Amino acid sequence: MRDVARSGRTPVNLTEKLFGLSNAVVCRAAFGKRRKHQERFVSLIKDALELFSGFCVADIFPSLKFIDVLSGAEFRLRRLRRWLDEILGDIIKEHEGKASASSCDKADEVEDLVDLLLRLKDDPQLEVPLTMDNVKAVIMVRNDPSIDSCDTNLLTTVSGNNFLP
Repeated sequence: MRDVARSGRTPVNLTEKLFGLSNAVVCRAAFGKRRKHQERFVSLIKDALELFSGFCVADIFPSLKFIDVLSGAEFRLRRLRRWLDEILGDIIKEHEGKASASSCDKADEVEDLVDLLLRLKDDPQLEVPLTMDNVKAVIMVRNDPSIDSCDTNLLTTVSGNNFLP
């Protein structure tokens, strides 16, 4: 609201402002507080959606995969995956450090999505154990409201399930 008030008589892109607000709320619910990587994380998610919504020759003609290599699409996917993995790794390390530092003072702590996933990852009673890649994939899918629950491309890319050789 402050940004809109400061803009005076200049036009304001409400779509951009509402998108920023919804991402801030979702990131706060998932990560617990504003993180230093939040803006970069959101921009990388936008880039991922742009890459996945584009045309990929190898999806239709697998024998022509070299065209995706020549066009740079495969390089961009690998780079995006590496950047997202670094950011998610940092977020998880912050939460693991927070959990070990505040193990004696849990009454005042509010558990967010990352804390819950890390606790479940260490639960020996789970029938199917969670890996760190699973935790990262859930964080990715949960933090992008534009991802349909049926869209598994982003989930596959982040969890490393042989999407990129």
